[in-house]
Amino acid sequence: MRDTATISTSQLRLERIWVLAKTDFVQRYYGSGLGLIWALLNPLLRIIVYYLAFTYLIYRDASADFILYLFLGLMIWQYFSENTNKGLRLLKAKKYLVQNVEINKVDIYLSSALSTSFSFFLNVVVYFIFAAFFDVQYSIRLLTLLPVFVILYLIVVGVSMLLSCVFLYFKDLQHLWDIILLVGMWSLPIFWDYNIILEEYQILLYGNPLTGLLINTRYAMLYDSPIDWMLMGYDLLYALIIVALGLLALEKFSHKAVETQ
Repeated sequence: MRDTATISTSQLRLERIWVLAKTDFVQRYYGSGLGLIWALLNPLLRIIVYYLAFTYLIYRDASADFILYLFLGLMIWQYFSENTNKGLRLLKAKKYLVQNVEINKVDIYLSSALSTSFSFFLNVVVYFIFAAFFDVQYSIRLLTLLPVFVILYLIVVGVSMLLSCVFLYFKDLQHLWDIILLVGMWSLPIFWDYNIILEEYQILLYGNPLTGLLINTRYAMLYDSPIDWMLMGYDLLYALIIVALGLLALEKFSHKAVETQ
């Protein structure tokens, strides 16, 4: 009986996370003329703009590899920045759920990141369409993307929990976080070749888990190369530490969101 009750509770929790994520995703496009079609059109139009800009305006000799290289970098970064910007205010915005519904506070962050993941995977679909057009080859190594995406998901959940707790006490965090995101974007090998820079600045490789995730994503999705498992290990360690700190902060400080009006 106890096992059955545990399974039932876990299933209810997963269903609640799914419903919250699905509702949040649909609401983002509610009221627009094309509705959910924009979720697919957005990445499609963006990669077309990148291709035209870098092929005919910025670098007239830009290769297809560079366009896909750039798109993958921006795809990972957009997922992180969008999630954390939303997560920063999440505890305040969803406090009614904590007050009126029997819900684990962590589930709010899990569902929020899952909602953004829907758009992220549409980006992945669009990428593969263009990759096929440019004759990019794939193998079984593509399956190594699964742990990469799981680690990325854990990182955005953990960072969102930390940010939302700090935001309860420091209202100017939004402005500071915008600056941190700007610096972070240019410190990642999104636009530049990491092989050149990271030879001299190893701190950029191991000091930011997104760097390793981005490199391994390109190994699997662009070059059909084996991923760097040691780098993956560092990224997983980062993710577990960030999630642990986020859970600790949520347990210690989240009560303030319910107390404030």
